[in-house]
Amino acid sequence: MDEEYWEDIEFQISGSSCPESPDSNIRQFLPRVTREALLGYFGMTELMPADDPLDRVVEAGMTAAGLSSLHGNAREIIDIRRAVIQVVGRRLSTETLAKLLKIDRRTVQRLRGKPADRQLVEAIRLQLGLISSLNNDTI
Repeated sequence: MDEEYWEDIEFQISGSSCPESPDSNIRQFLPRVTREALLGYFGMTELMPADDPLDRVVEAGMTAAGLSSLHGNAREIIDIRRAVIQVVGRRLSTETLAKLLKIDRRTVQRLRGKPADRQLVEAIRLQLGLISSLNNDTI
């Protein structure tokens, strides 16, 4: 067996772009664009964090983390769920939040018990700010 064969096997094992795991290392495929360039594309000069719209908070969390879903129990998924819960605060019931995140109520309560990563919370709020600006046609 040649060296190329083993490199291919190593690539598949690392999960770099394994079709069975679409979220594995997805960040490496995201465009590397500065905030200023992205805002310019939307005709904006600055992005303000927001806490709404609540119906898009899970989407904002996934987008902020570069994930296509919040299924599973990987550390980064748990961290994003915790950050989403913090952004929502007590504005939604535990039951409603559990349905949005597709987890049980006890998990929501457990995740509320520890503070979320501040950078993740800020990233989600910035995503919500962008979503809000786009929805309000302010650009």
